Amino acid sequence: MKNWDGDDEFCTMEDDYKDALAVCNLLDIPLRSTSFSKQYRDNVFKSFIEEYSVGRTPNPDVLCNKEVKFNAFLNYAIDLRWSQNSNRSLCED
Repeated sequence: MKNWDGDDEFCTMEDDYKDALAVCNLLDIPLRSTSFSKQYRDNVFKSFIEEYSVGRTPNPDVLCNKEVKFNAFLNYAIDLRWSQNSNRSLCED
């Protein structure tokens, strides 16, 4: 799950992807990658900037969990599972 459209020299997305791929290879499971950068920017980061600009110190993790992890990502996972089950039943017929 990619939530940011940027990179820095200390923690690159490429390094994170390689680490995740190594774990998936070890566990013999496929690695799926998807981006929620737009959802994060629109539903979490913009709100964080707005709150910070008026002197409040919001915790972006609260909105990230609500808007990305338990909304966009959960719906993605449900759709993926539904799609896989539909494909499996079509193949079995």
